[in-house]
Amino acid sequence: MEAKGYNGQVRIDGDWLIIERKGLGRLGHSKGDKRIHQSEFDAIREQVENYVAERSAARVSAARPDPAEEIRKFAQLRDEGILSEDEFQAKKSEILGL
Repeated sequence: MEAKGYNGQVRIDGDWLIIERKGLGRLGHSKGDKRIHQSEFDAIREQVENYVAERSAARVSAARPDPAEEIRKFAQLRDEGILSEDEFQAKKSEILGL
């Protein structure tokens, strides 16, 4: 398996992940290859996946409003006469997933 990019490529050779890095462009100097054994790569991948999962979970929970706060907001709209009791109950059921 091989993936090529602008500054090099990544390939798998048996139990090794090899990152072949190109030089510094106009100077033509090689940055050299980096060889990572499969077990080391698996540990790195697990850390990256955990990091991504934690960041995603934080964004989802931050994006999701608190159900109780949402119900309070709609109750206030009902109390102000902006929503009818039926509209409030429908919204409350929707928020609670009923």
